Amino acid sequence: MSKKRTKYQQVVTILALLFLIGTCLFLIIYWPHIPSRIPGHYDGAGKITRLDPKWTIFFLPILALVFYLFFAVIEKNPALWSLPREVTPKNKTYLDGITKDLIVTMKLLVVSIFCYLTINNAFAKDLSPYFLPVVVGFLFLATLIYLIRSLLCDILPSSTF
Repeated sequence: MSKKRTKYQQVVTILALLFLIGTCLFLIIYWPHIPSRIPGHYDGAGKITRLDPKWTIFFLPILALVFYLFFAVIEKNPALWSLPREVTPKNKTYLDGITKDLIVTMKLLVVSIFCYLTINNAFAKDLSPYFLPVVVGFLFLATLIYLIRSLLCDILPSSTF
């Protein structure tokens, strides 16, 4: 397995880290303006269903960091991966690469979701009714692209993807 990250993997990992840092800086700067009660729960349509104390806003960036670290550990430990097809000497490098692509993509998506929720909660606003379908759509799309790439790896040359 190649330990070196591709440009895509480097850029996506840095973006996820920048989202985390940016969200923390936002909280520090905007803290005096955050209402004393913030959204603690939304329904499926994005409407606020519960308000919580202001300090609970820190749970979201902490969870984002936990997920960032979780995906970082998985990315570094191929033994934890469950691949959708048999790994052979011929396809091992390719499957390792696209699996790392999926892991860093999921890291960025999950971190950005938590960062968005943090900022949205700071403004104490409802979520867009499209929030849930868009989030599920992006996560599904990333997984679908990975599955297609992995299933076609013996048919198409890796440069096709």
